[in-house]
Order: sequence, then C-alpha cells, then structure tokens
Amino acid sequence: MKPYAVLQTGGKQYLVREGDLLRVEKLDAELGRTLDLGPVLAVSDGTALRVGVPHVADASVAVEVLAQERARKVISYKKKRRKGYHRKVGHRQSVTAVRVVGVRTG
Repeated sequence: MKPYAVLQTGGKQYLVREGDLLRVEKLDAELGRTLDLGPVLAVSDGTALRVGVPHVADASVAVEVLAQERARKVISYKKKRRKGYHRKVGHRQSVTAVRVVGVRTG
C-alpha cells in the first residue's frame, strides 16, 4: 500500500497520496513553487497508521502549485411563494490546483 496522509487546509480535510491532483482553497503561492501543507491529521507509511492528537508533529505533505483559478459558479436562489420575494446570488471561489509531490511520514 502506498503511503498516504490526511491533511487539513482551507477548513477542509483531504486524504492524499503521492501523485494526486487537488483543488484546494486559494493558497498565496506562485506557479511551479513547492509548498509543505499542514497540519497533517493522520499519516500512514504503508504498514502502520499514526493518528495525531490533534495532528502529527513531524509529518508533512509536499505539493507543487499547478494553477491559480476560479471554481464553477455556485448559484443560491431563495423564493417565498405567493409573496413576490425571490433572491438570486452567485459566487465563484478562488482555488489553487496542486499536485502532491511527496508524503513525509516523519
């Protein structure tokens, strides 16, 4: 089994392995740069699983920044029937596309 990690970034948790492609909330980094993301909540070297309380201290996930882009538009529509009330709001989140370069288990 390949090493994997559970990391937290942008308020979300991701299970990642080396070579995975992710779209995470916007990171302040230029294209081609390698970053270490964290905190890592759990990490496995392929045989043993280490779970952090609340995170694993010496583990990290290295990612390469591929693109800075915008996600698809999310439409929020509210309506109250027979009252003449409706409201439509759109939102596009800025995201960063990254590739997992390596999982350091410690």
